[in-house]
Amino acid sequence: LDPVERVFAVEVARLSRRVIFEADQELYMNMTTGQMVDEDAYHGGHLMMMHTPDVVQRLSGVEIRGFGQHGFLGRYPIHIHMSGDVSGTVISKNVIRHSNQRCINIHDSDNVAHDSFGHCMALEDGAEVGNVFERNLVARTKVHKVEMLVSMHTGGLSTTFENNGTSEVSGPSSFWITNTLNNFTGNVAAGSQVHGFWFDTKQFVRGPSYHVPGNDRVEPETQGLIAFKDNAAHSNGRKGITMYQPGWLPENGAALENVASYKNHHGIFFHRNRNIVVRNSIFADNKVSVRHFVNRYMWNTLEDSIIMAKSNDAKSREGNDVGCFGGGDSSSSSVTGVQFAYNDAPGTQLRLHNVTFGNFDPDSISCPGGVLALSPWETQGQGPVGEPMEIMPTLKDIAFSPPAVDNSFDIPCSILDGDGREDIFLEDVDGGMGPTGNPGFFLQDAPSMKTFVDPSACHDVRREGSCADYCDGVCLRKLFVSAGGGVVDYEMVITNGLASQTFEKGAASKHPDRFDAVLPAGNYRIKFVSTASGEPVHPAVDSVTFGEEPRCSG
Repeated sequence: LDPVERVFAVEVARLSRRVIFEADQELYMNMTTGQMVDEDAYHGGHLMMMHTPDVVQRLSGVEIRGFGQHGFLGRYPIHIHMSGDVSGTVISKNVIRHSNQRCINIHDSDNVAHDSFGHCMALEDGAEVGNVFERNLVARTKVHKVEMLVSMHTGGLSTTFENNGTSEVSGPSSFWITNTLNNFTGNVAAGSQVHGFWFDTKQFVRGPSYHVPGNDRVEPETQGLIAFKDNAAHSNGRKGITMYQPGWLPENGAALENVASYKNHHGIFFHRNRNIVVRNSIFADNKVSVRHFVNRYMWNTLEDSIIMAKSNDAKSREGNDVGCFGGGDSSSSSVTGVQFAYNDAPGTQLRLHNVTFGNFDPDSISCPGGVLALSPWETQGQGPVGEPMEIMPTLKDIAFSPPAVDNSFDIPCSILDGDGREDIFLEDVDGGMGPTGNPGFFLQDAPSMKTFVDPSACHDVRREGSCADYCDGVCLRKLFVSAGGGVVDYEMVITNGLASQTFEKGAASKHPDRFDAVLPAGNYRIKFVSTASGEPVHPAVDSVTFGEEPRCSG
């Protein structure tokens, strides 16, 4: 994997230009005390090109210092405002330093932004399309100073600033993407306190752009993508790339290509998304490289990519004895390659195709909280998240370099939290993850999961606190039986002539009238019995369906 590590080379940028725009810091009034304040006012000048449709603008080679007004929308170092079609306009080769509010709104290339508050390179209302963000370097995007925002506005935070859906107070991003019909190529987001790239697409256009004729029919969340390639996100406090609620749902699919996301808390975060492919990418030195949580409708895919628990670059900087990015030596420090919620319905789970997990072996990394290439996830202390999983991610051509069987996959007992769930399993199609090297299934170590499985086929997963077994040569599929009909307090009993197992209604799925069972190939008989007496009962059976077909034979 060493040849890929040249992607971790540092960026070097010149932070000065011969032409300088520098703002005097203005006074502002503390609305609570009525006093004028001049210390750290964060209230500078702003530059706006406004209402100039069909006018080509060019701003190049300028250094802008101390511009922007803290907490005021529309007061940015460079702002193209409500100008319609400005094809040919170029904002390039500029340096923006110590911005008090954002950096550039719309259409920029070869710019450097350092030390700014709020979203930096920003689209605004979600109606901005056809723009090119190319070879921009954004470093040190910061969270707003909330105490200043409160003091500047009577009765708390400015309603125009905080309640318009920008999330800038708590979640600034180096690149704020409110419409994806734009081109993002060769950009770097480094050192943001929160997000690097944020796909924050809404259902409707917002702000003044909504009232432009035709924009009331634009749905940013369903738009495609012109390009997102050769971009890097590193050293960000929370997420290198995030596609967060309400979610990006491209109707015809979209691809993020040649992404490098490293040394973040999360490398990439999928939430309420569909039909998105990430390919030819590398994720490394993140606490969680890929997180996939409550997605909708259609596949998301990671393909032809590398996930590294700890790169040689990180080892050279930190030494071999330092195990976990962002975790220190605390007992909670851990590293996870792909973390997924098992409440995603069939067809919405993550697909991993031709993905290599690098340096997940114990000799390369060790964390007090553990290391796992793939791990199921639930919200800590809150029990199950929504519905339980219907089926796990699908895997094809998964490799480990070096081999890392002990750290490939697990079902930690801690996530079950005594909730009665007995339905977690993961297929290992080619045997590259299991302890025996043979195709099979990881499955939860629970009676209802193993009753019909040959005990000699199963092996303990050798991890402390594990609730998983690995079973060779079995082929499992999930069964859903929905029944009601007014009969109360009854159970489902499945038999195959050699063994039988009782299933409680709603125990696995939390659906009050549904039974879930994970079964190997075979012939079975189902009956229902009273919980109290064990006598047969006859509820109305609404449906009998199967989960997604496994790739194993049988």
